[in-house]
Amino acid sequence: MIRQGHERIGFITGPAGHSSSAERRAGYEAALQTHGLKVNARLVADGMFTFESGLGAAKHLLGLKNAPTAIFAGNDDMAAAVMSVAHRSGLHIPSDLAIAGFDDTPVAVRIWPALTTVRQPISELAQTAADLLITSLRATERSAAKQDKILEFRLVERESTGVPPARR
Repeated sequence: MIRQGHERIGFITGPAGHSSSAERRAGYEAALQTHGLKVNARLVADGMFTFESGLGAAKHLLGLKNAPTAIFAGNDDMAAAVMSVAHRSGLHIPSDLAIAGFDDTPVAVRIWPALTTVRQPISELAQTAADLLITSLRATERSAAKQDKILEFRLVERESTGVPPARR
């Protein structure tokens, strides 16, 4: 969304204390800073990774005096909720508001317009987790070391993102 010209990008978090929530927020903030944009706490709304929490967060963000031109939600369910609030508010996606999610769940292609999202390698995540667990169970306490594995994710661009209104 930054490459498309958006500068006021809202973010909807996941539950506080959830590791993936913290990492997704850190990624959002790092992306803004990398591109010379300031993190604006007013453009961050709390969510719980549920559609219902996304509704409340979207109403808050879209009700701001200087509302964002794009919203990145911490998961696809909350992004779908943003889309619902935007449609009910008379906004057109992506011409009035760009929306992106995270996880590439089936809802991403069941809503209209189809959702731009981040795809995680779920099968590889499950296999890696199982492998690490088995290795940990087989290891003695002294030889067991914490292992972190970072797997590749991929941006799946669909119709819910585009150039902000001011750039047209």
